[in-house]
Amino acid sequence: MLGDFFGKRTFGAVLRQLDGKIDVGTLTLRLPDGSTRTISGQKPGPEGELHIFSYALMGRLIRSGSVGFAEAYMEQE
Repeated sequence: MLGDFFGKRTFGAVLRQLDGKIDVGTLTLRLPDGSTRTISGQKPGPEGELHIFSYALMGRLIRSGSVGFAEAYMEQE
């Protein structure tokens, strides 16, 4: 799907921007292709895991911010 292709590219770019910018804790992302990305802060702290079922999530985030994230959550994207 074309939307997933652009979403995947955008998602990768966002992850590269986040890398090294979290101060505390660890966030593990499970991506639609089955891969896992972990972003760790410089200090130990809370750990979280987010399962992303569709790269379409990026489009929702860009268009609608936190409301788009909530909509994607409800749609299991």
